[in-house]
Amino acid sequence: MKLEKFFPSEQFLVDNISKELLLFLQDNIPCFSSDDSYDFKLIFHELLYNAIIHGNQNDTQKNVFVFIEILEQHLVYISVTDEGNGFDYMDLIASFNHDSDFSSEHGRGIRIVKGLTDEISFNMSGNGVKIYKKVANHG
Repeated sequence: MKLEKFFPSEQFLVDNISKELLLFLQDNIPCFSSDDSYDFKLIFHELLYNAIIHGNQNDTQKNVFVFIEILEQHLVYISVTDEGNGFDYMDLIASFNHDSDFSSEHGRGIRIVKGLTDEISFNMSGNGVKIYKKVANHG
C-alpha cells in the first residue's frame, strides 16, 4: 500500500496532514497500536515541521512532498522532501555518534526521529529524509 501527498509550506496544515497519514497507517496495518500511533505522530510532526521551517524557510510557494509505503512484515517506509536548498547532513550524522545532548536546538527533531525509527538517511542534496520503521506485532 502506498500514499503520496504534497502540500504548501503552511505550518497550520501539519496537524491535519499528520492525522491523514496516521489514518492511512491505521487503516492498512491491522496490528497498529496506540504506541505506534504516538511514535508515528511524533515522527510526522518533526519531519513535516523541519521541511516547512528549515527546508522551505516557511515559503508558502514551496511544497513538502510525503511518500509512505507499507512493505512486507509491516515495515513502513516514509520519505519527506522539501524544495529548499538542503543542509549538510554529514555534520548532523557525525554528531549522532559523538553528542547525545538533546538540549541543543540544532538537530533535536532529527535525533528524536532517529530514536524512534529503525533506519534514517538523507538524499544527496540534504533536502529529503527517508526512514524505515517496523510496526511491532502487538496481537
